[in-house]
Amino acid sequence: MSRTTPAKKRRNAGLLGKLAFKLSFFCAVFLILVISILVLGIIATVSEDDTSNDGTYNYGSSGGFPASVEAYRPLITKLCEEYNNKPDKLNLPDYVNAMLALIQVESSGIGTDPMQASECGYNKEYPNSANAIQDAEYSCRCGVQYARDAFIKFGVKGADDFERLAAAVQGYNFGIDGWYLWISKRGGKYTVALAQEYSDTKMPAGAKGTPTHGQKFLTAYKAGIVTPSNGSGTIENMVYYKQWDERWASYPYGTGTIQSSGCGITCMAMCIATFCDNTVTPPTMADLSMKNGGYIPGQGSSMPTVVSAASKKYDIHYKAISSKEIKKYVKEKNALIIWGCNTGYFSNSAAGHVMIIRDVTENDKYLIADPNRVENNSKEFELSFIEKEARGYYIAVWKK
Repeated sequence: MSRTTPAKKRRNAGLLGKLAFKLSFFCAVFLILVISILVLGIIATVSEDDTSNDGTYNYGSSGGFPASVEAYRPLITKLCEEYNNKPDKLNLPDYVNAMLALIQVESSGIGTDPMQASECGYNKEYPNSANAIQDAEYSCRCGVQYARDAFIKFGVKGADDFERLAAAVQGYNFGIDGWYLWISKRGGKYTVALAQEYSDTKMPAGAKGTPTHGQKFLTAYKAGIVTPSNGSGTIENMVYYKQWDERWASYPYGTGTIQSSGCGITCMAMCIATFCDNTVTPPTMADLSMKNGGYIPGQGSSMPTVVSAASKKYDIHYKAISSKEIKKYVKEKNALIIWGCNTGYFSNSAAGHVMIIRDVTENDKYLIADPNRVENNSKEFELSFIEKEARGYYIAVWKK
C-alpha cells in the first residue's frame, strides 16, 4: 500500500489551488460574456421597439378605415363615452379607433353582429352562440363593454400600447380570463406562437379561436391611424396597393385570399400599374399567377414565376440581382425591387412576406412599399437591416 508523504500532499494542494484559480478565472470571464450578451440584447430590443413607432400615428384620427367600418364611428364614439365608467383605469373615448379596428377584423363592418359579441357575457337578449345577435347596435354595445374589460384586465396604458392591446384583443377572441391567466405565466406578451399553443392545448374542440387575431388587429389598427406621407393610392414615385383593401381583400387566391396570401401578387400589381397599365390591380395578378402556376399552397407566390409571367404580357424588364446592386438599378433604371423576407420584423408568418424597395435616399436609406403594414412606407431602413431580414432574392423590375 502506497503512502502519501507530506511533500507530495503539499504538491497536490498546490496543483489543486492552481486548478481552482484557473477555473474561477474562466468562470468569471464566462459570466462577464453572458452579462455582456444580455445587456446588448436588451439594448437591441429597446432600439428595435423604438423604431416601431416613429411618430407617424394619429390616435384621434378619423377616416382611416374601410367605409363599412367608418360607418360605425359615430355609434362607437357615443358608446365609448357612455360606457366610460372606469376612467381611472381606462379612458374609453381614447380607444374609438381601437374599437373600429376590432370591428374590421371581426366582421369588416358587415352583418348584424359586427363586433362578434354574441358569445360574450354582456349579451342577454340573444342566444350565446356565434352570430346570434341580430341588431348591429346591440352587438356594438356588448362588444365595446367586453373589449373595455379586456383592455383593463391586460393593463393597457394608452392608445399606443400596441403590445398589451394585441394581448387583450386575443383575449377578446379566446375568452379574457383563461387567456390572461395562461399568458401571464409566460411573460404576458402576445405572440402568434403562444396563441397557437393556447388554442391547441386549452381551447375546446370545434372552438379553437383564431391565434392570429391579435396580429390582425394590430395590422388594421396601425393602418387606420397612420398619417400617410402622401395621397391615397400613390407613394411618391409609384402606384401603391394594400392587399387588405376592401375592394379585393376577399378575392380568392389559391386556397386563401389576396388578404391572407397575396402580398407577392399585390407587389407585382404595383409594378405593372406604375410602369405600364394603371388599370391593373391585385386581382388581375392573382388570375395571371394562378394561370401560370405562380401560387404555392401554404406559402403564397413563387415570385420568379409571377414576374416571368407578367413580363410576357406587359412591357417590363426584370432581372434577379444582389443586394449590393439595388441602389444601381433603382437610380439608373428607375427600377422597383421586389424582395422577400423571412419571419422577423416585417412578418410573423412562417411563409414570410413580399415587399418592394422603391427608392434609396441621398444618405443611403432604403424606402419600401409594404402591401400589408402601411406604416412601414414612411420609414427609412439601412441596407444591412434589409439584408438581415431578406429571404435571399431581389428582383429588379423596370419599364421597357
